[in-house]
Amino acid sequence: MIKFFRHIRKRLLTENKFSKYLLYAIGEIVLVVIGILIALSINNWNEGRKNEIIGNQSALKLYEEISNSKKSIDVALINMDRQINYINQLLSEDIIIDDFISQGQDYWAVEQFSMVTYILFFTEVYNLSNQQYDSAISDGSINLVSSNEFIEILESIQLSNTFLENMVLREIQSNDKIEEYIAKNFRDIYDDRKISINGNWNLDTSKEIIKRISTDGGVKFLLQQKQTKLKSKKIILQNQILSKIKKAINVYENSYLSPI
Repeated sequence: MIKFFRHIRKRLLTENKFSKYLLYAIGEIVLVVIGILIALSINNWNEGRKNEIIGNQSALKLYEEISNSKKSIDVALINMDRQINYINQLLSEDIIIDDFISQGQDYWAVEQFSMVTYILFFTEVYNLSNQQYDSAISDGSINLVSSNEFIEILESIQLSNTFLENMVLREIQSNDKIEEYIAKNFRDIYDDRKISINGNWNLDTSKEIIKRISTDGGVKFLLQQKQTKLKSKKIILQNQILSKIKKAINVYENSYLSPI
């Protein structure tokens, strides 16, 4: 092909047809430019297609991650409701101790620590799964996800999770205050029996603790503070993080799974 075009140029110059040669030369340049543009277009299309595949794969991993997070949040909210309910009963003026303990007896036998220990010292810690999100940030694949709305919601979830982590720390501080108070004011229960203040209490010890709490304004006040933080934690998890996760799932499914 190159020899063919070279032959044409040589013949036009030999025949002294410069104007035709000039037109031919311009045409040849145009063809070369068009060829280059076509090659660039193909290359750009291939690169774009490659980025689209990477972006779709990243979006899928993020979608699977938040879907799993939704399931674990549902479980965490059930546990939070249980703890809030127990604290409400413990703060009640007309609590019936035997009935209070019996409602969770089977569950706490499995958990291997006492029901009262759970109420006083336990914090339901929810750790949002961020492995895929952090990975997508690190390798830049998050920038290739086509749905900006999906990514914006995920970013908002991360911000809400920061608030949740702060609330968890505040609840843990409340637990520490309750433990310090009980260790100081309920010492007679522990010293004689050589049991851990926050360990696996037996039934008699649990009953004594509940009876003492029902008449001790100091520990009830600390429990009210713990409950306030527990409720705030639940609100953040349910009304901010979970609601945003549901929205992100819906956006993904509409953007990637809906039939065209």
